[in-house]
Amino acid sequence: MKLTLKKLTLSLAGTGILTIYGCGGAGTGANTPVTTTPSTISGVAATGAAFTDAIVTVYDSKGVLVGTSAVTGADGAYNISLLSSAVAPLVLTASRTTASGVVESMVGLIASSSTATATVNITPVTHLIASRLSSSGDPAHLAAEMAAGTATVNTTTVIATVQDVQTILAPILAATGTSGTDPLSGTFTTNGAGYDRLLDSIKITITPASATSTNVEVGIKQLLTEGTAPTAIQFTNGAAKTALASVAAIPTITASTLVPSGTSVLIADHLKQLNACYALPLTSRIVFGGSTAADITASECKNVFLSNNPATFKSNGNVVGLGKSFNSLFSNSATGVVFNQGTYEFTRANGDIVVGYKSRDTAGNETFDTFVLRLDTADGKLKQIGNQYAYAGGVTAYHQLRDFVNQPAASYYSTGYNLNVPLIAGVAYVKVTTPKANNLILIPGSDGMVLPKLNSSRQTVDSTGNPVSSISQMAPSGTTFIRVRSEYADSAVSTTANHPSARESGLFFSPTDDSDASISTYANQSLWSFAYYDSSNTLLATQNYKTRTRAMTVAELRTKKWANLAAATVSDLQSNFVLNSAIPPAYYTKLSASANVSPTWEVTNGALPPTQIKLFGNTRKWSNNAFVLSGTNVSPNFDKTSFNDGYGVPSTLRTASIPCVNGNGELHCQASPSAGYQTYASMSGLHLWARDNAGSEFARFYATYNLP
Repeated sequence: MKLTLKKLTLSLAGTGILTIYGCGGAGTGANTPVTTTPSTISGVAATGAAFTDAIVTVYDSKGVLVGTSAVTGADGAYNISLLSSAVAPLVLTASRTTASGVVESMVGLIASSSTATATVNITPVTHLIASRLSSSGDPAHLAAEMAAGTATVNTTTVIATVQDVQTILAPILAATGTSGTDPLSGTFTTNGAGYDRLLDSIKITITPASATSTNVEVGIKQLLTEGTAPTAIQFTNGAAKTALASVAAIPTITASTLVPSGTSVLIADHLKQLNACYALPLTSRIVFGGSTAADITASECKNVFLSNNPATFKSNGNVVGLGKSFNSLFSNSATGVVFNQGTYEFTRANGDIVVGYKSRDTAGNETFDTFVLRLDTADGKLKQIGNQYAYAGGVTAYHQLRDFVNQPAASYYSTGYNLNVPLIAGVAYVKVTTPKANNLILIPGSDGMVLPKLNSSRQTVDSTGNPVSSISQMAPSGTTFIRVRSEYADSAVSTTANHPSARESGLFFSPTDDSDASISTYANQSLWSFAYYDSSNTLLATQNYKTRTRAMTVAELRTKKWANLAAATVSDLQSNFVLNSAIPPAYYTKLSASANVSPTWEVTNGALPPTQIKLFGNTRKWSNNAFVLSGTNVSPNFDKTSFNDGYGVPSTLRTASIPCVNGNGELHCQASPSAGYQTYASMSGLHLWARDNAGSEFARFYATYNLP
């Protein structure tokens, strides 16, 4: 008699035993399991917060699409009727696409069912289970791998993989009281309690590193003392996945440090309050012509802030006001903005929580960002408070593909972090301590605080991280991008023989490239300390920032697709290239004196659409705007000014005219900005920039000069 699988029970609370129960049917052979396919599947798609605005698709063991859901609503629930031809095992994918082209997906699965109706959840935990089952380590490929026979998905492999994942997550499961919950089919709701609290408390990131491997991080989101790095473990999935015994153990988690039960409901309620405020016309939100927190009149808007008082808010030195924080409250164009997809990120040392969100305006433009909320004891609601920092600052993972339009062999990838500090009155320099306990200095540049040039010993710091010599003696590099690793795009070009840092002295590279293996161990929520000093070396303030995601390894970058300039635009950049100029640099691209630069770009399937276009250049002139040459050289006393022109563009745009705009002290534009550039201005590059929903930034930079 054949045994038919009837019930799968997952219990790790006590003995950790996974048991299959079944009974046979007439004419079947003993001990031979039969795969049973349900006719209806329902469940919840959630990351803690409901995975709203997603469509769930189901593929069966033959690789056939056998079911599609309606768009998931506010609770993340879905229901699908399957084709009668469906053959289990089944792989389910919940996907949603943002206006900026970012596709978010999570995978769930079911090996078999004993009933016509089955529950299948789709969460970061099921996504991790799918990754451990995948031969490539990429859950998005599991359905195709199952159909091709390169991944084995059945009751035996699923039970074993679930047990592995439950073992990896054991401390956080214990802390949330969810050790006995079946991650695949357990029942829960998106109320921030029980299993949903577990989902709120973890961040699982799976990044493809090659065609056969992914890098995985499991991070714990919790309350920590100021300056303490978050708990996180890393391992590899795919063809050579890290064996369970070699996966680092998560330390014991104290339940009291985790996000309070029910927080996700409070976050959702806060977003509703924001939506009620922005639904009002401008004349109802503020006093006519108002520009300060005191001019906000609508209770729907006041109630967004702690103590129902917008004056309590401060973030990075900015208070609420026109041209400051919450500038949109004072703009008619912001009427109708909708906030949703709120996610808990982590808790600050003072108990405030950092929340991720998406906003969408009436034109369809979307923005992903974070804000800081505090529980208002007066009414028990979460309210806007800001980080309460006195100075602006921040750090993001940053990635660049630097294409040389006339020198393709020189093109290279760089990965690292971008430090964001504007020019601040009274601040002479900023000392930044990295997660690796290295110290860096930011000094004033033309548009903000920048890194010093590495080709000068004057940028060094002493054992305490303070400058060895006067800040005024440091040479600004003009960049805020720390390149922790760089590799030529053509893998046949040797980095060690002639590293990009040896050819690009004006940029900032780490003295020694970090390895991809080391970069993959950086925590997503890495801790960076910014110390602000005045000209007498007096410490003004220390502010801590956490990234939302780590910098990608170069191997991971090589798997990404990038938007690209159209062939006609590249050809135009090449045709205006000047070789062996008497005016340094030796190679550059001319700019028109009668027209602006109007690039066109293309976005291939899977690439992030650019949301910023920017032109970079230099001016070299005498104070009277005339060049004076001696032979083939220019006097070393000529004036050099770097500039950049650009602006944000809708993600749907594929061409733009970049206006020439003179910044502070800049004279690179003709008298009429629409006319074009001065004859002494030249282009050094053009970039297409995009940011994903986790805050990672990607820039494809087309360099219009040559490297030595």
